[in-house]
Amino acid sequence: MDYRNYTRNISRAIAHIEKNIRTDTEVAESIKAAGMSQASFWRVFKNVFGTTLSAYKRQRKLTLFARRLNSSAKKISDICMEYDCDSPEIITRAFKRQFGVTPARYRKDGINKHFLERHRLSEMTIRHVMCGGISLKPRICAERGFSIHGYNGSMTLSNGIKTVTRVFTKHILNMRTSAADDADFSYFYAGSHASSSLLEIDRETPVKITLGVRRPAGGREIPAGKYAVFLHNGPARTMLSSYEYIFGYWMKEKMRGKYPMFVFQKIDNKASNIRRVRSEIYVPFYTAAR
Repeated sequence: MDYRNYTRNISRAIAHIEKNIRTDTEVAESIKAAGMSQASFWRVFKNVFGTTLSAYKRQRKLTLFARRLNSSAKKISDICMEYDCDSPEIITRAFKRQFGVTPARYRKDGINKHFLERHRLSEMTIRHVMCGGISLKPRICAERGFSIHGYNGSMTLSNGIKTVTRVFTKHILNMRTSAADDADFSYFYAGSHASSSLLEIDRETPVKITLGVRRPAGGREIPAGKYAVFLHNGPARTMLSSYEYIFGYWMKEKMRGKYPMFVFQKIDNKASNIRRVRSEIYVPFYTAAR
């Protein structure tokens, strides 16, 4: 199916949900705003994003509720009322399913978990995902272990794209060394410092990054194993959209609880420049639940 024909329809439905996120508006009204039949809309949205519009709305509301916990001194029960929920018990159960803790604990600990939040589907993200900026179904492959040699540093998920773009521009585009094992490609690694998976960390928690070239040994070690491989093809500014699709939609649906501590990206040097990046994103693929 060619999803490009439906980008505007999906965008209109999401805009309607965001406009009415604090109310108990029926999802059918958002689908009506999309200008599609319910059957067609459900099929397209589920196939692309791996979830239903009802689940998207519920999880978006919980995300905004979570942000409100950290930005307001109001009682939790009062914030519940702001989001048209008169039962703190119901929202507490739903909140714990999404974030792993109660609203009270979330506020007390000042948590701000990036990929457990349901990100707004902006028009740019919808266009990127539905028009082929990222492959919706990854290929599964076995990868031999190797090493990435180059720049080592750290970033947070809140400033990740700016950090990666700056380092990519400064270090990677000029790396064409004959000593590299794979000089036509550059590599980017991002991994958790602690025992938490990348899906579960705070958006302000630093993650380890390495950008460089592939060598047999002597740098950031990439273990042999099975990987899900996504193709990203688009501007650097849409890179976060690709990762949000992988972590926010595909991973939660397919990996069911056992989430990776790192990912790495293989960047095609010849086909990439400042405006457009063509690359493959490798995600360690686990099939067993924790």
